[in-house]
Amino acid sequence: MFGQRVVQGSAAAQAAESDGAPMQAGGRIARRYAGGTRGAAQLRIGTRASALAALLLASIASSPLRAQSQTVTVGPALGCTSTTLAGALAGLPRLGPGVVHRVRVMSASPITGGATLDRMSVRIEGGHTSCTSAVPQPGVLSRISGTAAVPLLRLRNVTEPGAEYRVELRQLEFRDGPAGAIEVDGRVALRLDAVELTNNRAPIGGGLRVVGRPAGWTNGALVSFGAGVVVNANAAVAGDGGGIHCSAGGTLRPDGAGLMFVINNVASGRGGGLYLDGCDFGAPPIGAVPGVRIASNRAAGGGGAALVDSTVQIAGAGFDIESNSAVGASDGGGLLLQRALLRATAPLRLVDNGAGGSGGGAWIDSGQLELQAATWDVRGNTALVGGGGLHVQGDSLLETSGSGACREACVRIEDNEVTGTGINQGAGGALVALDNSVVAWDRVRVRGNRSDSAAVLFARGAAPFGVAVEWSNVVASANSGAYQFGFEGAPFVIGSGGVALRLRLATLAANEARAAGSAVPQAFRLFDGASLALRGVVVDQPGWQTLGTPVGAQVALSGACVISREATSLATRGVPALAADPRLDAAVRLRADSPAIDACPIAALDDPAALLGAAPLQQDLDGARRPVRVRAAVGGSEYDAGAQEYAERVFGSGFESGAD
Repeated sequence: MFGQRVVQGSAAAQAAESDGAPMQAGGRIARRYAGGTRGAAQLRIGTRASALAALLLASIASSPLRAQSQTVTVGPALGCTSTTLAGALAGLPRLGPGVVHRVRVMSASPITGGATLDRMSVRIEGGHTSCTSAVPQPGVLSRISGTAAVPLLRLRNVTEPGAEYRVELRQLEFRDGPAGAIEVDGRVALRLDAVELTNNRAPIGGGLRVVGRPAGWTNGALVSFGAGVVVNANAAVAGDGGGIHCSAGGTLRPDGAGLMFVINNVASGRGGGLYLDGCDFGAPPIGAVPGVRIASNRAAGGGGAALVDSTVQIAGAGFDIESNSAVGASDGGGLLLQRALLRATAPLRLVDNGAGGSGGGAWIDSGQLELQAATWDVRGNTALVGGGGLHVQGDSLLETSGSGACREACVRIEDNEVTGTGINQGAGGALVALDNSVVAWDRVRVRGNRSDSAAVLFARGAAPFGVAVEWSNVVASANSGAYQFGFEGAPFVIGSGGVALRLRLATLAANEARAAGSAVPQAFRLFDGASLALRGVVVDQPGWQTLGTPVGAQVALSGACVISREATSLATRGVPALAADPRLDAAVRLRADSPAIDACPIAALDDPAALLGAAPLQQDLDGARRPVRVRAAVGGSEYDAGAQEYAERVFGSGFESGAD
């Protein structure tokens, strides 16, 4: 019965036919037998028939036929139900969540909004050429706009926690609303297909505001984004969420066949494109391949998206967060993640975002970001203070799992920059890690990042635990730091407060220390309370000192199977190392004559304190199998030092000539 228009008789007429008194004058059955000469037996039969008829009519009056969906039309043409959306909706009866009314909207001219649906299931469909059209024009949207100080469409259910009302919006553009486009309050399931929210303004949530559920409710609002959803050029003029604002336990779920766009939105608070506070951003159903693009938004924190106390699952085609800005001195150009969990099983990209404070790509505070067999591309972001790519603080956790499934490096932090200068800012071109953060990654490429201090990593811990950074199968190359205060040129600056850096199967090569003068650049600089563990590490930095003089007595070093052009600074601190040219090619891979080939016995790489597991991982940076024995005898050393395992290639298909 979906979409069927039913014209019902008046309630009074139906009541008159089933009022329980069929023998009274004027009733149908009474009139039928009035004035007859039938006997008493016939009268009794008539009385029984009257009672049966009354029962039948009563059952018809209360049957589901009374609860039928209706169709109304909106447009300026003759014969339309109403010229406004509010007028069309006002005539629909409230028949419970299972009855879905249908509203057809003409596309010839803008339709005035300002409508409220309270506990009603409705499908509103635009793109119709007339009010008699049954099928919309493909690709044509009907525009809903207005001037009143209310949202263009408000959906409510705050009184029936056990009932979910369904609203479908198709082929509609909500535009120029002075109090926002769409507001969802309470237990409503909203579906958007081919819907654009454009140039709307509100205190918060200019395009879409979702208030998940009243206090004490178990279930709340669910908003599903299908194909062709665009949230464009909306503004939150007095708070958070320029494009979308979700709070109080709502759920947002992209599950369409194409990209969802959140672009060009502005917030005076946080989350220019998307703001979540206590909401879920759910994974799509199995089989769907949606994607979300959050681009060219700006805000005072989390220019693209701000995720607070929320859970986000990235699947399908993944998340693109590109060219967003955290204005002023605020943090998180692309993404702000605070006390939230973001789990990615599909590509996550933070590209070309900028922050006036820290965290050009992302600013993460007491948040958790998990990559599960997924890639993370952090590229071309800038920050003024620190963390050109990423700034991590609080009790944050960043980790990879299932890294063997990545077709390339799982984490790529490339070409990010910190533009500030001086000892108090301009740190961590790729990454700043503070407080009690943990960063545990496998298969990592850190390349082309730039800052005054610590072009790769600046870390400083805090009680009670400090910072732990562990990278396996990592290449750090072509990063550039200045050398002005005696240590800032070092790619790795490991500060005080209990910082532990563990590198396993790593390559450092072709990094730059700018304006070094007569000073000797250093690869690692450690401060009081820091520890450094190097296992299977290659350092190819001609003219550099591998380890700068540690500052403070409480510095711990350990390692095995280290090959570096300069090994004395390690040996004096008790770390055995081979002083040799590692023989790397222009792509910082091992050449055929490299001493790093088959240099490391498995025992040298075993790390009982490793966050990613004690045994060496079985793939190199490129995903190739480890180990590949080329020269070593069976039973001897077999792992190559560095991020990439060498294998002699005989054929283009990759056959290896070395014994295995």
